[in-house]
Amino acid sequence: MESFSRLGKARVVVANCNAISHMAAVVGTPVVGLYGPTNPLITGPFSEDLTVVSLNKPCAPCYRRGYLTGCGDPVCMTEIPVEMVYREVCKKLNGNFYETEGNQ
Repeated sequence: MESFSRLGKARVVVANCNAISHMAAVVGTPVVGLYGPTNPLITGPFSEDLTVVSLNKPCAPCYRRGYLTGCGDPVCMTEIPVEMVYREVCKKLNGNFYETEGNQ
């Protein structure tokens, strides 16, 4: 129950397709969800406040015979730029994207 309590106090949660994103949705916390090998329409949390971050690789999602544990080279996740996630978090928090020193 402590996890639900803490997630309920968060202003936004960043998570991949896992229990944390679903728990955050249950308590009404906005979720920035990172997706690659899974399809958020099928495995994502039930939330109207879900923002999907995905590279939309042509090989995704990995739901085919022989790929139940993924492809072994999850570039669909590892290549998601931090700035892409950061931008969506900023939008959730206050609608603004703060320029970082390296992006000015």
